[in-house]
Amino acid sequence: MSPAVTTPRLDPGVALLHTHGVVLVVVAPGEVVLSPFARNVERAAALLKQMRARLVIAHGTEYYDVTPTAALLRERRRTTWAIGEARVDIDFEPLPDLTYGRLALDALPTEPGDHGPPWAGDWHRERIASARADTPGRSPAARR
Repeated sequence: MSPAVTTPRLDPGVALLHTHGVVLVVVAPGEVVLSPFARNVERAAALLKQMRARLVIAHGTEYYDVTPTAALLRERRRTTWAIGEARVDIDFEPLPDLTYGRLALDALPTEPGDHGPPWAGDWHRERIASARADTPGRSPAARR
């Protein structure tokens, strides 16, 4: 498996997913929204399994060794995974009216030659951050 390429805009967890073909929109460093098509979710789950990712629980302080599957990702809707020292928060719908499709349509334009994934627009990122700040101290998995 080829190593993930990190750039100043991509942290290791997001870079790993993107480098291995997972279709996503970056919401913030370490936070992504996946495209929900079946093969994409299966690709993400297979990569997490191959990398021996651990599910982060208990307010981000403990781990649960569970086999990442597409069904688990879909059921939980939002999960955080530890991949070695890296972490990545995977979501399907960060707000009730904000899906991957909407984020992708409103994504910030990339720079010429930038082959990284699209980033959610500033307005969407602010809305998501604000909504998540309203529920302090809760783990990502517990928010669903």
